[in-house]
Amino acid sequence: MTVRFATEAQADVAAILSETARRFGQAQFEGYLALFRRAIVLLEEDPFRPSSRERSDLRQGLRSLALGVAARRRSSAAHVLYYRQVEDDAGAKTTVVVRVLHERMDASRHLADAVDASDPPDG
Repeated sequence: MTVRFATEAQADVAAILSETARRFGQAQFEGYLALFRRAIVLLEEDPFRPSSRERSDLRQGLRSLALGVAARRRSSAAHVLYYRQVEDDAGAKTTVVVRVLHERMDASRHLADAVDASDPPDG
């Protein structure tokens, strides 16, 4: 399964990694980057994995995966990937990460426009 990051999610990851490097140093930056890479692998393997959450409370078809799942321990990462699966005209499915937010952020407020913006172009 292909995983791609919507524009806002790319900006989220860049800001998170930049702040991590600034506040905690290069080693922590590299560790957090490895967690993001592991989360992508988990989504490629199974976007509906039991450790993910169905989030229709926020938007139909939306799911979330806590970055702590990639770390295999909850306390090591405080961000959540919000994603959904889209299908093109040929039936190919892609997992689109629409936002990456801190677990304490109001997801409904930050996801309102991001989900619509992740729609694939027509054609």
